[in-house]
Amino acid sequence: MTLRSPAKSSAVEGAHLVSKPLIWLRDADGGRGLDSAQTTINALGAQQWIPAAGHDSARIGHILAEFMQLHSGANLLLLSRACPLQPEQLQFLQDLLAHQEGAVALTALSNIQSRFNPFHNLEGVNAEPINDPAALVRTLASGKLFPVGDWPTHLLLLNPAAISLLAESNAETATASASLQDGQGRLLLCDRLFVHDPQLELLTQSRLENHEEMQAPGWSELSARLASWLSKSHSSAPSLPPALSMAFTTRAVSATLHITHSWG
Repeated sequence: MTLRSPAKSSAVEGAHLVSKPLIWLRDADGGRGLDSAQTTINALGAQQWIPAAGHDSARIGHILAEFMQLHSGANLLLLSRACPLQPEQLQFLQDLLAHQEGAVALTALSNIQSRFNPFHNLEGVNAEPINDPAALVRTLASGKLFPVGDWPTHLLLLNPAAISLLAESNAETATASASLQDGQGRLLLCDRLFVHDPQLELLTQSRLENHEEMQAPGWSELSARLASWLSKSHSSAPSLPPALSMAFTTRAVSATLHITHSWG
């Protein structure tokens, strides 16, 4: 099944399509501060919300039920303290979410979680500094949306339908992805967005036991492209093709969704 967002909307062309208010909640893990991300979010007019019952990240359904009572109809951004989100990245996610139907939660690639890091377990790569990994990902990505099964803790943007579904199911973090899928919702990853935390390793590796085998994610083609590029000793992103240089503009770009049977 392929879904494409419309090239135009009833709004003035070039304007953002987002009409829902944006509320954001950061985790309470005692990690690094959110100075840069908080500036980003505040600049886009989002309001921070602190649950009255505290933030137990394992009880996501309980948190969302409280959120619905106070901010019905709003999108919610769940953000890790370590996630250095950029303004254009957040705006791009919001525009992308505005084109989705049904209960949808969007996330992005990042080196904060190895399962969402396209630079994880790359083979044949020279150990050279990568000047701008986010730009390199934008250049080599397919621009598709991939269904994922792992629940992201670094970055998650939910629309009201997804919030309602998870709240009613009283989901916990360990089961939230399955709860969303069971309710005909979708947890989607945009392979064009990479949120880079420079204080964490980028080219990470996992040690597998002899009986273990790494399950390739739906966006593994991006990792293969990155490995091919980096194996040729290119440490900087190539010049962006014109089509991709428009990825972060005020216009929402087309996005293709390929449904696969892999929920890794």
